[in-house]
Amino acid sequence: MSDLVLNGEVVSIDPFPDPERRKRWRVTMKVAHVDCGTFDGETFAFLVHSPIKSGLAIGGRYTVRADSTDDGYLVDEWQWLTDRFKQVNGH
Repeated sequence: MSDLVLNGEVVSIDPFPDPERRKRWRVTMKVAHVDCGTFDGETFAFLVHSPIKSGLAIGGRYTVRADSTDDGYLVDEWQWLTDRFKQVNGH
């Protein structure tokens, strides 16, 4: 179970130039509501390696599951593809 589950709309996808990280894109979402955990912000941002490969697009509405870390939250950048696979295959 994830520490934080929220729903929202992707409002921006911007380059995140950090040579120390594999994930070089910052995805920012406008939070519509929180299903699990506590989050008081209006926006939630996380990093991915490839927004396209993760299945994310500006204007898209998604559920985000995140695990708490010492630095904030860790988001599995493949969770949306896994969700789609389950829907297509009836799981």
